[in-house]
Amino acid sequence: MWKRTIALPWYIQLVLWPSILATWIIAWALRDMWVTWILLVGAILGTVLAASCTVFRVSIGPAGIRAASLLGVPSLQADRSEIAQVSTTRVNPLGDFFGWGYRIRARGDKGIITRAGPALEVKTDDGRTITVTVPDAEAAADALRESSPV
Repeated sequence: MWKRTIALPWYIQLVLWPSILATWIIAWALRDMWVTWILLVGAILGTVLAASCTVFRVSIGPAGIRAASLLGVPSLQADRSEIAQVSTTRVNPLGDFFGWGYRIRARGDKGIITRAGPALEVKTDDGRTITVTVPDAEAAADALRESSPV
């Protein structure tokens, strides 16, 4: 079993979390009921979305690969029987996926992109590609090859 926890870079989180905190503080400080409720709903949604898209757990084992946020959603997975090819690649978040986090490209390829650099790339029998950035992509690919009939 191979497991890693991956997270968005500190500089993205440095902007994200203080922005959400500021929304909470402003919502608390305002006395206008409607504005406060709107800001509170936004702050709650922002907190849930940020928590679901900043830290992910990746696990590879006999069942295949699964990558999910700490909340469990969003998640990507490929069962062992679905895996056609396992490889590594280098990812540029803005150039390849138009950003960081859980990403879906136009042709249906999905990824969990937390940084630039090496990534595990899994092609499935139905032509989908799953890309997950991990610091030790080669080790992840080897672990998946060992546990899959690829």
